Amino acid sequence: MGGYTELLAQAANEAREFERSAPPSSHHSTAWLELLAKRMEQAASIDSLERQELEMLAIARSLCDSGPTENSFAPSFHKALDALQKDRKKRRA
Repeated sequence: MGGYTELLAQAANEAREFERSAPPSSHHSTAWLELLAKRMEQAASIDSLERQELEMLAIARSLCDSGPTENSFAPSFHKALDALQKDRKKRRA
C-alpha cells in the first residue's frame, strides 16, 4: 500500500459522514459526495506511492473545482495532502 493509505481510508469515512450530515439544501449532491468517498477508498488501495500521490492530486483538483471546500469535509484528506506536500519538498531538497 502507498504511504497515505490510512489517512485516505479515514477520509473516505469522513466524506460519508459529511454526506449523511449535509443539509438537504446543500448544493453538493449525495452522488457527488459518494463519488469522492469512493475515489478516496480507491486511492487508499493503490500500491504505488507515485500513483497514489497522482490520484490524491486529482481528487484535490476535483474538490477545488466542484467542492465541497469546507474544512469539515474529510479533514484526513487535507492531512494527507499536507503530508504529500511535505514529502515532495523533502524529495526535492
